Amino acid sequence: MATHVLVIDLWRCLGSGSCYAACQALGNNPPKIGLIKVGPYETSKGKPMINFLHYPVGACSESEYCMKMFAEKGMTPCVIDCPQKSITIIKLEDLPSFIKNRKSGEGFYMQIFK
Repeated sequence: MATHVLVIDLWRCLGSGSCYAACQALGNNPPKIGLIKVGPYETSKGKPMINFLHYPVGACSESEYCMKMFAEKGMTPCVIDCPQKSITIIKLEDLPSFIKNRKSGEGFYMQIFK
Protein backbone atom coordinates (compact mmCIF):
# COMPACT_ATOMS: atom_id res chain seq x y z
CA MET A 1 0.00 0.00 0.00
CA ALA A 2 1.31 3.43 -0.93
CA THR A 3 2.38 5.90 1.70
CA HIS A 4 0.48 9.19 1.76
CA VAL A 5 0.71 12.55 3.45
CA LEU A 6 -2.14 14.36 5.20
CA VAL A 7 -1.73 18.13 4.81
CA ILE A 8 -3.66 20.74 6.81
CA ASP A 9 -3.41 24.19 5.26
CA LEU A 10 -2.89 26.96 7.78
CA TRP A 11 -3.45 29.73 5.25
CA ARG A 12 -7.14 28.83 5.24
CA CYS A 13 -7.46 30.11 8.81
CA LEU A 14 -10.45 32.34 9.48
CA GLY A 15 -12.04 34.01 12.49
CA SER A 16 -13.68 32.28 15.42
CA GLY A 17 -16.86 30.39 14.63
CA SER A 18 -16.31 30.43 10.88
CA CYS A 19 -15.76 26.71 10.56
CA TYR A 20 -19.15 25.75 11.92
CA ALA A 21 -20.91 28.33 9.74
CA ALA A 22 -19.05 27.15 6.64
CA CYS A 23 -19.91 23.52 7.32
CA GLN A 24 -23.57 24.34 7.86
CA ALA A 25 -23.67 26.28 4.60
CA LEU A 26 -22.24 23.27 2.78
CA GLY A 27 -24.63 20.88 4.55
CA ASN A 28 -21.56 19.03 5.75
CA ASN A 29 -21.60 17.78 9.32
CA PRO A 30 -19.00 15.01 9.50
CA PRO A 31 -18.90 12.49 12.37
CA LYS A 32 -16.41 12.92 15.16
CA ILE A 33 -13.26 10.95 14.48
CA GLY A 34 -11.15 12.15 17.37
CA LEU A 35 -7.74 13.75 17.39
CA ILE A 36 -4.95 13.22 14.93
CA LYS A 37 -1.32 13.96 15.72
CA VAL A 38 0.40 16.16 13.17
CA GLY A 39 3.79 17.81 13.06
CA PRO A 40 4.25 21.46 12.19
CA TYR A 41 6.27 22.15 9.04
CA GLU A 42 7.76 25.35 7.73
CA THR A 43 6.77 25.86 4.11
CA SER A 44 9.89 27.70 3.07
CA LYS A 45 12.24 24.99 4.32
CA GLY A 46 10.06 21.90 4.12
CA LYS A 47 11.59 20.62 7.35
CA PRO A 48 9.76 19.53 10.50
CA MET A 49 9.70 21.95 13.40
CA ILE A 50 10.43 20.81 16.94
CA ASN A 51 7.01 20.51 18.57
CA PHE A 52 4.03 18.32 17.77
CA LEU A 53 0.43 19.08 18.64
CA HIS A 54 -2.93 17.36 18.53
CA TYR A 55 -5.38 18.95 16.14
CA PRO A 56 -9.05 17.93 16.02
CA VAL A 57 -10.11 16.60 12.65
CA GLY A 58 -13.66 15.51 11.93
CA ALA A 59 -16.55 17.33 13.53
CA CYS A 60 -17.14 20.99 12.71
CA SER A 61 -17.65 21.90 16.35
CA GLU A 62 -14.36 20.28 17.28
CA SER A 63 -12.50 22.05 14.52
CA GLU A 64 -13.36 25.41 16.03
CA TYR A 65 -10.14 25.05 17.93
CA CYS A 66 -7.99 28.14 18.42
CA MET A 67 -4.28 27.59 18.08
CA LYS A 68 -1.49 29.92 19.07
CA MET A 69 0.92 29.17 16.29
CA PHE A 70 4.49 30.35 16.28
CA ALA A 71 3.72 32.86 19.04
CA GLU A 72 7.37 33.77 19.14
CA LYS A 73 6.99 34.98 15.54
CA GLY A 74 4.06 37.20 16.47
CA MET A 75 1.35 35.20 14.71
CA THR A 76 -2.11 35.39 16.25
CA PRO A 77 -4.38 32.46 17.18
CA CYS A 78 -6.50 31.21 14.31
CA VAL A 79 -9.22 28.71 13.53
CA ILE A 80 -9.10 26.26 10.65
CA ASP A 81 -12.08 26.74 8.33
CA CYS A 82 -13.79 23.37 8.03
CA PRO A 83 -11.50 20.30 7.90
CA GLN A 84 -12.83 19.24 4.49
CA LYS A 85 -11.66 22.52 2.96
CA SER A 86 -8.27 22.61 4.62
CA ILE A 87 -7.15 18.99 4.30
CA THR A 88 -5.38 17.50 1.30
CA ILE A 89 -4.05 13.97 0.95
CA ILE A 90 -1.17 13.45 -1.45
CA LYS A 91 1.21 10.61 -2.30
CA LEU A 92 4.53 10.68 -0.49
CA GLU A 93 6.46 10.80 -3.77
CA ASP A 94 4.59 14.01 -4.68
CA LEU A 95 5.69 15.76 -1.49
CA PRO A 96 8.87 17.45 -2.86
CA SER A 97 6.99 19.12 -5.73
CA PHE A 98 4.10 19.98 -3.38
CA ILE A 99 6.46 21.84 -1.04
CA LYS A 100 8.32 23.47 -3.93
CA ASN A 101 5.08 24.88 -5.37
CA ARG A 102 3.92 26.45 -2.11
CA LYS A 103 3.95 30.21 -1.84
CA SER A 104 5.92 31.81 0.96
CA GLY A 105 3.74 32.21 4.03
CA GLU A 106 1.35 29.38 3.14
CA GLY A 107 2.16 27.29 6.18
CA PHE A 108 0.82 23.81 6.75
CA TYR A 109 0.90 20.85 9.12
CA MET A 110 1.42 17.38 7.78
CA GLN A 111 1.42 13.74 8.84
CA ILE A 112 2.78 10.79 6.87
CA PHE A 113 0.70 7.60 6.96
CA LYS A 114 0.27 4.34 5.05
